[in-house]
Amino acid sequence: MATVLSKIKRAVRKGDYQIGEHCLYELANDELTISEVISAILDAAEFDKLTDDGSHIRYRIYGSTATNREIVVIVFFSDGTLFLKTVYEPKF
Repeated sequence: MATVLSKIKRAVRKGDYQIGEHCLYELANDELTISEVISAILDAAEFDKLTDDGSHIRYRIYGSTATNREIVVIVFFSDGTLFLKTVYEPKF
């Protein structure tokens, strides 16, 4: 059985994802590109499940860009399509 992370990566590889409006805003705000986010998801080894808000289960993906910027991507599946909800740089 495929893990959730491998299912997420498979959807990204197939191009079966949509980028949410908030994610687009955060990409511009943090000066990130979608290709950096996609690369970070594909290279990610760590994720966790967030609380189900009633409509879908969200997942937090921990990754980094080619320039070693740590980023977090929040995603969820809806009707078989992966949605990129938001992205941000964690503040430690």
